[in-house]
Amino acid sequence: MLTDASLAELAGHMRALLRDGEAESVAALGSLLCSQAHGSQQRRLDDHPAIYALYADALVAKAEHKRALRYFAMYLSSTNAGEGTTVRLTMAKCYRELGDVETALQTLETIPASARTLPVYMLLGKLFRSQGQYRRAEESFAAVLKLNPYALEASLALAEVAAPMDVERKPTSKGYYDRLPPGDTEWLETLPAAHNHVIGYRLHAGLEAFASLETQFGLNVHCTLQKAKLQADLEWPDLALATFARARQLDATNLDYMDMYARLLRDAGSAPTLNNLVRDLFSISMDRPEPWLAAACYSELKTDTTAALQLVDRAIVVDPTFARSYVARGRLLLAMDRSAHAVSAFASGSRCGRSLEAYEGLVEGYCDLCLKGDDKYLDAMHAARLALLLAPMSARALVLVGSVLSLRPDRRDEARRTFEKALAANPDALRAHLGLVDLFLQDDNLAAAITTLEGLVAKTPRDVLFAKLGDVYVLKREYNVGLQHYHRALSLNSNLSSALLGLDRVEKLLRGEDPDAGLSTISALDDDMDEPELYSDVPRV
Repeated sequence: MLTDASLAELAGHMRALLRDGEAESVAALGSLLCSQAHGSQQRRLDDHPAIYALYADALVAKAEHKRALRYFAMYLSSTNAGEGTTVRLTMAKCYRELGDVETALQTLETIPASARTLPVYMLLGKLFRSQGQYRRAEESFAAVLKLNPYALEASLALAEVAAPMDVERKPTSKGYYDRLPPGDTEWLETLPAAHNHVIGYRLHAGLEAFASLETQFGLNVHCTLQKAKLQADLEWPDLALATFARARQLDATNLDYMDMYARLLRDAGSAPTLNNLVRDLFSISMDRPEPWLAAACYSELKTDTTAALQLVDRAIVVDPTFARSYVARGRLLLAMDRSAHAVSAFASGSRCGRSLEAYEGLVEGYCDLCLKGDDKYLDAMHAARLALLLAPMSARALVLVGSVLSLRPDRRDEARRTFEKALAANPDALRAHLGLVDLFLQDDNLAAAITTLEGLVAKTPRDVLFAKLGDVYVLKREYNVGLQHYHRALSLNSNLSSALLGLDRVEKLLRGEDPDAGLSTISALDDDMDEPELYSDVPRV
C-alpha cells in the first residue's frame, strides 16, 4: 500500500518527467496510480491531487483530450486542490480541441478576474473571436497587452477584430506602451497598424507601413512576405514574384504564404520554379496546407485539374480552418464548370475568414449561374456588397459590383461608371480594364475593345491580354490576327488555358469544323458525384 510520503515522492518524479518531455512515462505512472484507485487508496490520492493533474497533462501531451478532462475534473473536485487556473486553462484547450467552444468559454470564465493570466486572456480572445463576439475578443486581447505589451499575437489580433467592427485601433490610445522606450513604442504601434491596413485592403498604406518597419529591423521575412502579398493584391505580379523569391532567400524553410507564391508562379507559367518550390515545401512539412495547395497549382499548370482538386481536398483535411484552401477548391470547380459546388466552397472559405478572394469567387460563381439561366443576381450583388464593406477603398471590390451590374442590360452604363471608378482607385486593376472590354463586346463595339486592349499590351505585355486580343479578333473573324495573338500569349506562358482553348478553336474554324461540336455533359455528371459535405460545414476556431 502506497503511503502519503511515497505518493508525494511519486508526484515529484512525475513532475520532473513531464519537464523532461517524458509524457509516456508519466501516463504509465498515472495509469497505475489513478485508474483503479478506490477506498483508502482513493482517499490518499485525494490528499495528493497533483497526481491527477500531472496524469491529465501527460494525456494531453498524447492528444487524449477527452480522457484528460476526467482527471482534471477529479483534481478540481479534491478539497486539497489549489486555485486551479492552469488546470482550467488546459481543460479549456481540451474542449477547444474537441470542438466544444461553449464549454471552453464557460471553463475559462470560472477563473476569477484576479487570477487570469496572459494565456487565459489570449485563449479567451481567440474563442470570442471564433464566435463572432468581437467586442469581448477585443477586451481580452487588450488585457493581454496590459500584461505584456510585447505580445505581438495579441496586438495583431486586435487589428484583426477591429476590421469586422469597421474601426482602426491605435494601441497607444489604451496606454499599452506608455512606459516603454520611445524606440519600441514606435514600431509596436506601426506593426498592428500595418496589419490593420492589410486587413482593410488599404494596400498602399500597408506597403508604406511595412517599409517603415524595415527601416527599424532591416530586411526580414515577416515584412517581406507581407509586402509580397500586398504587391500581389495590387496586381503587380512581377514585383510580387521577386519579393516572394527574396523571402525564400531570407528563409527557405518558411511555409507562410507559399501557396500564394505558388499561385503567382502558376499564373506566370513558371513550371520548373514551381516544381522546385513544391519539392522544397513537402520536404519541410506535410502537415501544413500550403505544400498541398502549391502542389495543386503545379497540377493545374500541367492541366491535370482532377489531381489538383484531390490535392486541395488533402489541404482541407490537413487544416479545415485554412480559408485559402476552400478558395482554391472553388476556383478549380469554376474551371470545371461546376458553379453551384464552387459557390459552396467559396462560402465555406468566407466563413473561415472574410477575404476579397472568397467574395470574388462567390460573385463569379453566382454570375456564371445567372448566365446559365439560374437567377442569382441578388445573391451576386449581396456578395459584391459584402466585398465593398470589407474593402471600401479597393478597386477589386468595385470591380465585383461592376461585374454584377453588367449582367443587366439596363445597368451597363452604371457598370461602366463603376469600372471607371475602380480604375481611378487603381489604374493597374486588370479586372476593371477587362470588365470595360467585356462591356464593349456586349455592345458589339469590337473596335473599342481592340483599342483598349492594344493600349494595355503596349504598356504591360501580359499573356492574358494577348489571349483576350485573340478572342476579340476571332469574333471579328480575323482569324490569322487572332492566331498571332494566341501564339504571343503562349510565348509568354505556354500553359495559359484561355490561349490554348482559343488556339484550338481557331484551328477548327480554319479547317471548317464546328468548334462547339462534341461538348459533353461530363461536368454536370461530376456535379452529381461531388461531395459538398467535405467543405460545407467548417469549424471556425
